[in-house]
Amino acid sequence: MKMSLTADESRTLYSLLAGGDHRPFSDILADFTSKIPRTRHFVACYSLLVLLEPKKLLRATQRLVGFSILHQTYSSQKSSFNPFISFIVNAASDEEAEKYERAFVFQLLATDTSSSGKEFLKQTASDYIKGFDPSLHAFPQLEQLQQQFCDKVQAQSFDCLLKDCSVRSVVPDPDVPLGCDADSAEFDLLPGVAPKLGSGERDKTLLGLLSNLSLQGSSPEWIRPLPPRLPIQNGELVWLNLDDHHELLWDHRMCVDTSRGAAVRDLIAKALKGPLIPAQQEQVVVELANDPKLVYHCGLTPRKLPELVENNPLIAVEVLKKLINSPEIAEYFTVLVNMDMSLHSMEVVNRLTTAVELPSEFIHMYITNCISSCEGIKGFKIFLRKRKQMGREGECGSAGGDNHEIKLTESVVMEKTKRYLEKLGDDASAIDVLPFRFYENFIMTGIRVDLIQPGRILCSLKVPARLLNENNSLHGGASASLVDCIGSAALKTLGATTTGVSLEINLSYLDAAYLDEEIEIDSKVLRMGKTIAVINVELRRKSNGKIIAQGRHTKYLAFSSKL
Repeated sequence: MKMSLTADESRTLYSLLAGGDHRPFSDILADFTSKIPRTRHFVACYSLLVLLEPKKLLRATQRLVGFSILHQTYSSQKSSFNPFISFIVNAASDEEAEKYERAFVFQLLATDTSSSGKEFLKQTASDYIKGFDPSLHAFPQLEQLQQQFCDKVQAQSFDCLLKDCSVRSVVPDPDVPLGCDADSAEFDLLPGVAPKLGSGERDKTLLGLLSNLSLQGSSPEWIRPLPPRLPIQNGELVWLNLDDHHELLWDHRMCVDTSRGAAVRDLIAKALKGPLIPAQQEQVVVELANDPKLVYHCGLTPRKLPELVENNPLIAVEVLKKLINSPEIAEYFTVLVNMDMSLHSMEVVNRLTTAVELPSEFIHMYITNCISSCEGIKGFKIFLRKRKQMGREGECGSAGGDNHEIKLTESVVMEKTKRYLEKLGDDASAIDVLPFRFYENFIMTGIRVDLIQPGRILCSLKVPARLLNENNSLHGGASASLVDCIGSAALKTLGATTTGVSLEINLSYLDAAYLDEEIEIDSKVLRMGKTIAVINVELRRKSNGKIIAQGRHTKYLAFSSKL
């Protein structure tokens, strides 16, 4: 903020001071508020204060206008908050000042305590002076005014030690002899006569004074000439400005074989989009085994891990095994825990637990997420309902008009469970006469082979009514039988002379298939040795490829005896 008035502000303020002869105080105050911005009020009032301190600088009407502006500018707040209240109170109690001026200032102060005492501001300064009657006014003492309008009373006026040394705004005219009255008529400027001593234009003087007043003061300017340069000594060091010398450097990355690892990068890029054939999977495993550092240049990032797990879980296992000592392995584990639970992600974690040592907190978090995911699966809820079925059958409704629930005794529940498991009488005899291997026909009827190749069989089946459970969805036993039968048939595509015997069938149920819904059964031989074979079988919904169940079937390939 500028600390002095501009030329326009100075002219505006002086015109307001000069209007006291013919304009009411209220109009002058309204013009002051509208023509001078609120942010410049303090600078304008401070300039008025400088003009009001000497009693002879302004005319009587101008002084009254100046006091009215100085007080009414801050009349909307408490009088003690007015930054110029001390000067106004001192002016009201100044015995050397004119009585009409003291009375006017006291009336201004009285408007702070009475809202109806502003009628005198509707007259001009000239009219106020002409109609002033000293007998109608009382003049309080300074202490009384300070107690009423100031926060604290000063025992004596404070004079700064440097006040008398400062440059005053008004100094005696050197052209007026000492002891003479400067207002004498002999010093007036007469028409057609040369100017006398002390003559001058008061308006221009006041206008120039307003334009040059500043809150920053007029401190002397420090003159700091540059010191002379010292003579250069013979042993003095000379500053050298060296020229830049550009030298070509050989780029050792040139001619380096960038094809190293290109095959693995291409295969990983394909693995992120879809399943790789067994030959491609084997190539990735061999390349990583020969050079484990290729795992850092294969293009895999933690963000891409879920795609690799879903499309090629075996490749994901090999990559994570190579990254187990990497600083980034924690990020991969975090992604693996937070990704959607699936059989492939479970397979990856299961294989990692047997191959490397995993952090215990990772295993606990993964198990917790798996349980939470299973609780939201429809098939899992059906499985829970099956387990609770016999308990529900043990409940009975209300009898007669009573609403009390009657529970069966433990012996009755045991008897119902026994009847559920045992097939007695005619049912048992009817089952005994069924033809040999009728169960395979019962399960396999309706199977259609869509794809057959070495190590893989892809079939489709429209869920028939005979394979439904009581919830009208594909029976869990039927799913297990499909895993057994079609998984064993896949061994035949690799030339197995026998399908062997089952050592282990691990089956996970993830969803349900309903009547007339078409499903796919995808059987793949993961490994077949001389005596042991492992087959993976997936049951998927054909419409969207969502996995219904997944089984892992381990078989012992027994040889027929030569005896």
